[in-house]
Amino acid sequence: MTVSMIEYINGLGKRWGVLAENGTLASQRPVGLYPGAQVLCLSPITGVALEFDLDNEILQRVHVILQASEVRGLPYQGALPRDLEGLHNKAEVRAKLGKAVKEVGPVKLPEPVGMVGGWDGFHYAMKDGEVLFLMVRYTLSDSVESITFEKARALQH
Repeated sequence: MTVSMIEYINGLGKRWGVLAENGTLASQRPVGLYPGAQVLCLSPITGVALEFDLDNEILQRVHVILQASEVRGLPYQGALPRDLEGLHNKAEVRAKLGKAVKEVGPVKLPEPVGMVGGWDGFHYAMKDGEVLFLMVRYTLSDSVESITFEKARALQH
């Protein structure tokens, strides 16, 4: 069964068991990526990483890699929500989505990541009216590197 990006996004706020039961996810459980990890992760398809709460296995974030990198891996090859298709750089993102509610410029992260191009955060309305937090990460040259969807509660951070 092929699962669409919308199905992963609509899984936000649901437990892993519910998503596995309804066919959105296979039976593979999310795991901590290292000892002491604060979240559980699962990559159901290339370029998509799902982040779950450690204690209750509720899906918190859907990360979509759009540009391959040594750290993040290969990009997602499927369709994004229609209004996010074709966004290649920071200027296009801002022209399409408007003013970001949060902007973070380039920053140096610990190795092996190093310098990254920062990110913009937006309110993102789904067709059903739910508002999510959408984080668009950029490379140092302002190309779109990845997009993360999460429940709007993140807007309070």
